[in-house]
Amino acid sequence: MAFLLFSRAADRLGYVQSTITSHIRHLENASGKKLFHRLPRGVELTEAGLQLAPFAYQFLQLGQFTKIKLHLTPGLQNDITAQVVNRSIDLGIVPKPPNREDLLFMPLLEEKLTLICSPSIWEHFERLGWSSLYDCSLISFGDQCIYHTYGRSVLEEADVSLTDHLTFSSVELIKQTVACGMGIAFVPASNIVQELAAGTLVSLPYSYDITLTHGIITPKSIEHNDASQAFISHLRAHFSEHYVFFQKEKGAVSCSK
Repeated sequence: MAFLLFSRAADRLGYVQSTITSHIRHLENASGKKLFHRLPRGVELTEAGLQLAPFAYQFLQLGQFTKIKLHLTPGLQNDITAQVVNRSIDLGIVPKPPNREDLLFMPLLEEKLTLICSPSIWEHFERLGWSSLYDCSLISFGDQCIYHTYGRSVLEEADVSLTDHLTFSSVELIKQTVACGMGIAFVPASNIVQELAAGTLVSLPYSYDITLTHGIITPKSIEHNDASQAFISHLRAHFSEHYVFFQKEKGAVSCSK
């Protein structure tokens, strides 16, 4: 029964049972006391365990965040989803819900994909329409990128087949390459507000809007610790303010909360 109890705790915390058992053993070694009685029908705290428990709860309430290191790594939706599922990362931010029963999706920001080009390409587009884009390159994060996939569908709808495709690892490189007149790209509206205002990039109209809902994904089966919950709350609050700024001040995003 003790095994079942520790196993249940492991499932709740997202660990294997042996990890929980090991942590209990280390805690007992560090305190020099036996903290649990292993009984046929379960476990119970020893006298030493009862004395230690209030201090353990106080330690958790302190929010031991000062030693936590935050690692941010960019990636594509499929890769991020796979890493969250196998728990190699704590959470991910993706541009659309993954539609998986084992994952929880928390929306952060809804915004439109914008097709951008340089002012020189815009002049040709004004005169010749979609046919002026045949010699352009489609610039993106790669053919596995959701922006690339949705962008291709828009171009196919307009009967445009581009001759080349350029891949870059950052949105800044994509914007600079587009601004130089080397091609066109689909990027979220929030990424190009300043460039549109400055006139270094121009948005091209297309037949239907593509709106993406960016959000956090986490496994449903685990309970987040205080640090993770605080980070998620901070992230959602930040994007809530971000959304209000873009809708009311810049008009770059049109959506409802």
